[in-house]
Amino acid sequence: MAWVEGVGHQVPERTFSDSAFAPLWIRTRIHRLIRPVFHPIVSPFFSATFHETNIQSYGYQANAYIHNFEKTSTKNIIKVMKILFVCRRNHGRSQMAEGIFNKLAEGKHQATSVGTQVIRADANREGQKISDTQIIAVMKEIEVDVSENIRNQLTPEMLEKVDKVIVMAQPESIPEYLKQSTKAIFWEIPDTYHVPLEFVRNVRNQLQVLIGDLIKTLD
Repeated sequence: MAWVEGVGHQVPERTFSDSAFAPLWIRTRIHRLIRPVFHPIVSPFFSATFHETNIQSYGYQANAYIHNFEKTSTKNIIKVMKILFVCRRNHGRSQMAEGIFNKLAEGKHQATSVGTQVIRADANREGQKISDTQIIAVMKEIEVDVSENIRNQLTPEMLEKVDKVIVMAQPESIPEYLKQSTKAIFWEIPDTYHVPLEFVRNVRNQLQVLIGDLIKTLD
């Protein structure tokens, strides 16, 4: 047995006396007789040839394994889709949609949310935490915490960084660039501002169904 550089384990050395046609006892006898004389001369040649062949064999096997692995892995690779949910104030519908999507997607895809009128002439709510206790409560019922979520204003640049835009804002609050976007998908979801708790819960349930169907199309 000999240690071969780059192989990682011992492989047998072959000499010219190793023949598949000779019985084992003859090969053993010949080997004992001629090894002291000829082995130092011929063994390096045959051993090196054998070792090189084995190293090449290991290389072929490794390349084949890597090729098969990459081929199999490529089939299983799913692109991470980035989804942007948009409502008017980024305080209710889009915040719930973001939380529901990220829970159901389980890290396979990502969602964020914004509003078309978070920044208005009379007020700037960007960066503020959502304060609607009903939104926080109904999301907590499905084990999604949105209490630390902040409100963000929609900008044209945001559309360039996502794959799909789900729009739930009132038509009059939707900017023209969003209306013209080929990424935009429009959902009719009622506003959850100043409505009964059960109404908010029903909107949440509606979003769960729609988002579940959306994720199926992404996978």
